[in-house]
Amino acid sequence: MRKKWIRSTLSYIILFILLIGLFNFSMDPLQYYRDTKRINFYWDQQRWQVVGLAKNYEYNTIILGTSMTENFIPSEVNQIFPNTETLKLSLSGSSAHEQNKIAEIAFHNNEIKNVIWGIDYFSLGNDPNYVKEEFPKFLYDNNNFNEIGYLLNISITKYSLYSIFHKLSPMLAELFATLVVLKEKPVENLDYLYYWAHGMDFSNEIVMEDYKTTVQKDLGRNEEFSDTFSLDRLKENIDTNIVPIIMENQDTNFYLFYPPYSILMNKRIFDKNPTNIDNIIKSREYLFNELKDYDNVKIYDFSHDEDIVFNLNNYKDISHYSPEINKKILQDISKGNFLVTETNINLNLDKFNDQVSKFNLVQLK
Repeated sequence: MRKKWIRSTLSYIILFILLIGLFNFSMDPLQYYRDTKRINFYWDQQRWQVVGLAKNYEYNTIILGTSMTENFIPSEVNQIFPNTETLKLSLSGSSAHEQNKIAEIAFHNNEIKNVIWGIDYFSLGNDPNYVKEEFPKFLYDNNNFNEIGYLLNISITKYSLYSIFHKLSPMLAELFATLVVLKEKPVENLDYLYYWAHGMDFSNEIVMEDYKTTVQKDLGRNEEFSDTFSLDRLKENIDTNIVPIIMENQDTNFYLFYPPYSILMNKRIFDKNPTNIDNIIKSREYLFNELKDYDNVKIYDFSHDEDIVFNLNNYKDISHYSPEINKKILQDISKGNFLVTETNINLNLDKFNDQVSKFNLVQLK
């Protein structure tokens, strides 16, 4: 009797698990298996969401990078760059390795004409194989069995149920979200997926306060900064996560750019140790020399654009600039402004170094 009960219970458990898996496969709320635009929902689980978009959508231009690229609007890219269909694959706080992995998925599934790639010195400062804890490695490999981590995930199930309830009644979906403590709200416009500038304030005062707070948090972190910005680490990421993608896809136009962090962010890094800035400069010289013979690669350096980096009203903190700057970057790239060449690279790097090493807070008052 007891054995029969155990068998029966196990059978029901297995059946329940199978039904959950089939349900999530059918709904596929993060569009991992198929394009489900019929639902028209996009969730703020970047590392889970973008892999499905990269696999199942049609596009010929991609945006790669950290939060410095999240306020690019794909439809604006399409307007500025002719004959493009753009998909934003930005990953907030991403390492160069994570960017490399999503780029591989994109190239495997589409003919890519253009890549707009923000080369962030913090991304290059991670271990070359580093991924964040929330990065679902199993969705980026070729082992189908690993997908059980998607099909039986509790959050995926909540997203699936929300989609069904929303189809019946948006109010019912909101009630469900409240009951299961689903704090995220899906985005219905792909143009604004991961766009974070809505309702943000950009001002000198806010940035100065953020700078003071950040400097206090940085106390005692000198060794950590030195590890992050070691030249060997920066170069290894270039060799491992950037150059190979370019070498393997020489029919694609790569537009690499250095984001314009505010002068206070660069000063923060310099004040921990001037060698940090020296190594960033050397890594940029190294990247240029590695790629200068590739006709399909152009590098743009916005990090020394005084009109941006010295105007703190462009920022919400010491790093994140407004969408107007994102649009300006696109326009400048399309016009060839701030293009790095053999003629001007040393001038650009010297200008960047002088801006940071000679900067005084009095200049902002």
